[in-house]
Amino acid sequence: MSKNMVDLPLAQSYLRKILTAILSTQEQQWLNDKHELLTTNPEKGDFHLTFSAVSRFIQSRPMELAAAEREAADDICAGWRPYLWTTDRTCRVYFLSLCTPDAADVGMAFIKDVFDTADMKEQVAIFSALPILPNPEAFASLAVEGLRTNMAPVFDSVALDNPYPKTFFGEAAWNQLFLKAAFMGRPLYRIEGVAKRANAELSRMILDYVHERWSAGRDVSPEIWRPTTGLLNDEHREALEKLRASEQELQRVAAELVLSGNEQPLTMDGQEWTWEKIGRAQEGITAGNA
Repeated sequence: MSKNMVDLPLAQSYLRKILTAILSTQEQQWLNDKHELLTTNPEKGDFHLTFSAVSRFIQSRPMELAAAEREAADDICAGWRPYLWTTDRTCRVYFLSLCTPDAADVGMAFIKDVFDTADMKEQVAIFSALPILPNPEAFASLAVEGLRTNMAPVFDSVALDNPYPKTFFGEAAWNQLFLKAAFMGRPLYRIEGVAKRANAELSRMILDYVHERWSAGRDVSPEIWRPTTGLLNDEHREALEKLRASEQELQRVAAELVLSGNEQPLTMDGQEWTWEKIGRAQEGITAGNA
């Protein structure tokens, strides 16, 4: 396994560039001042003071970026999506990338120290930063710890739009991530690496989960079935045949996609369907019912 997932200077340059394009003149000056402070013999407490002060000096707003800048993020690290963050989150990730020590044990101690006193937004930034930090495998236990939270923004920062888990989580942690995301009603299409990390144990656990929900008279998201593709037993097939007769279009489409045995787009009733399209449609339904 390589020491880093990304070219760190390139990632830092990218973050600085997209921040500069959005921040006000006053905010840019504050960012420049803190960059100078943190890269020129900083005192022990300078990082903590800067990290916690971001919310006072950087207004939180979406990182609205052009398509070319979104593609540039994916070129740096496949599945890395800082354009979905806010300005304050991006700023904190930038500071973490500057100050996390290169040595794995020292870097882990530094991040754990920051995490232990972090508020919710700061925890979100820490988990968002993991793919670009030195020796990223050192932070796997901390990322798994992040799955235990009941705060959706923190959980999402680990589980959604983050390439870290697909690369560094063991099978048990990966399965925990997927099933808890399903239980919390999170948009599963935004989990990176679902097809790649599919495994027989998760397929079995999904079937148990579905039967439990059905026994309680509850529906399950059609997205839940995706990791069972190519790993079906007779019980799976029986459940999927039941879905084929569902009144809900997305459930029928999901059943057909799984039973097709591959990840290729599927055409039904003149429409082309993919797991992402199912996920986006389900996300819209969930938001409409909220």
